Amino acid sequence: MNFFIDLSDKRNNYIANSLSNIGHNVNKLNFEKGKVGDIFIFSPAKKFTDDEVQSFPSDTIVFGGNLTDDIRLNFNKKNINYINIMKNENFVVKNAKLTAEGVLSLLINSTEKSIYENKILIMGSGRVGLAIASLFNKLNLSTDLAIFHNDKFAVASFYCNNVVFENELKNALKSYDVVINTVPFKILSESHLENIKENSVILEIASVNCLEKDLLNDKIKYILAPALPQAYSAKSAAKIMLECVMNQLKDLKQNKEFKNNMFNK
Repeated sequence: MNFFIDLSDKRNNYIANSLSNIGHNVNKLNFEKGKVGDIFIFSPAKKFTDDEVQSFPSDTIVFGGNLTDDIRLNFNKKNINYINIMKNENFVVKNAKLTAEGVLSLLINSTEKSIYENKILIMGSGRVGLAIASLFNKLNLSTDLAIFHNDKFAVASFYCNNVVFENELKNALKSYDVVINTVPFKILSESHLENIKENSVILEIASVNCLEKDLLNDKIKYILAPALPQAYSAKSAAKIMLECVMNQLKDLKQNKEFKNNMFNK
């Protein structure tokens, strides 16, 4: 059983070194050399193409992030066990905390004001949004949360000064120096952007932009900030990712049906 690792992601370089140090056979990504039972590791942000899926050897194990339905079906056709580490709650929570640290660094460097002078709005009350709000709350920053599901009000209210509901967002935007988006949807329409405070900053953390870029104007500083754990804390991010991978492999080996089908071929 060999590990093949996509080293284009900084985290994966640390993972490769760690696996090698504990005695595993580790190789940089090479589809042609893979065989039954081998393991391929990618960034959770990796987006696979149909051609890439066809390049994988059948009956292998692949670690990555979220898939489209079509790509998942193609993996299944090749009897590839695809493991989405973004479904692992322990990994997602720890990764959200690292993302929050990256956001703090971005915040410090993206405005000419002290972080204590900025009024901040976090859009989204998922794990990442709450992790950012929790960190900012500990620092006593002026932070509000915009929620898009009213049933999140009770939880969100513990982590911020004020909760902004979706129908209040357009009018509320004029109050904030910094807007941090964690929701992977287009939220901000042209009318929203018209209300944004002049010289404000939007930090885009989500995998899908919250606005159409052609609607932007000179009064808004829009910063794309994907994969923050890789950028700001790659070694720590690799540690929690490797922990997830090894725990998943341990579970697979303990699964008798899987063991008979995969590891004994």
